[in-house]
Amino acid sequence: MMREGRKLEHLHDWGGKLPRAAARLAGLLHAADFASCLIENREIGGDAMGRAIVLARFYLESALIDGGAA
Repeated sequence: MMREGRKLEHLHDWGGKLPRAAARLAGLLHAADFASCLIENREIGGDAMGRAIVLARFYLESALIDGGAA
């Protein structure tokens, strides 16, 4: 997406941070899901990661609208 002519061509810095942000979101969603029993549920599941990707896509579209200022 950051190659010449693609969506994030002019947002290299922002686009490079998106995967890490999605991983952090997945961790936070996992912690919220299992707040009372995090010790037994150490592995972040596909559900939390899927929800994080949905949020990351939302942030991506928002960044494209405002030019990456977010």
